[in-house]
Amino acid sequence: NVLANEIDLSWNVINGAISYKLRRSPTGLTGTWTTISNVVPTGITSQPYQDKTVSPSTQYFYEEYVTTSAGISPYSNVVSATTPATPIAPTGLAFSKVAYNEVDLTWNAVTPSVSYLLQRSLTGLANSWSAGVTILPSGNATESYQDTTVSPSTAYFYQISVTTSAGTSAPSASINTTTPAAPLAAPGAFTATNIQSNQATLNWTESSTVTGFTIEESTDDATWGNPVTVGNVTTTTITGLAPSQTYYFEISATN
Repeated sequence: NVLANEIDLSWNVINGAISYKLRRSPTGLTGTWTTISNVVPTGITSQPYQDKTVSPSTQYFYEEYVTTSAGISPYSNVVSATTPATPIAPTGLAFSKVAYNEVDLTWNAVTPSVSYLLQRSLTGLANSWSAGVTILPSGNATESYQDTTVSPSTAYFYQISVTTSAGTSAPSASINTTTPAAPLAAPGAFTATNIQSNQATLNWTESSTVTGFTIEESTDDATWGNPVTVGNVTTTTITGLAPSQTYYFEISATN
């Protein structure tokens, strides 16, 4: 496995091995070798090692020798690998919807890709980012995600990175938004009492802390009008009604 920031190696184990000395060179020439690890045998048939000290777009050469109770072996054959370039972060991260309980995002797909990592922060500062959510590619030109774990009236920052066969990109530039306040809860127990030929008293219960209420009327339960605004009360009398006419009323809270 050869990634932009990692080269994985393996070799057949030697019976009686005490340790393996692994060396690396940028050219493979004499005098350029550096010991990078003294690998202790794990007791399995194939010995793995992950070199995570490599840089992107760079060629590396490797060789090793084994130490047993009988002494030190000659160096092994030389192998080489060139790390690929680091993947570029996805572009076009943007908001497609911002609601009090949901934030939807889109970004341009990276092809080919293994997965995306979308991270969120309340401040956008270093060390403030969440572990993130892993998103598998959809195969579409534009990828998307719905974040339904947000709270009302809260600022959120987002950034995204991509993992390809070459490794994982740096995060994209962050974007931010603030969710709106949650809608006010509808008043409860809305009733009409003291109904007379030209007026009716409307009553309700307050379901949340509000500054007032708006009442509209209709004669067909389809077309609404004649709005009446009242303060933070739980009853009011509507006057000017026509005799022998059916009326419908609806109420909403305001702030």
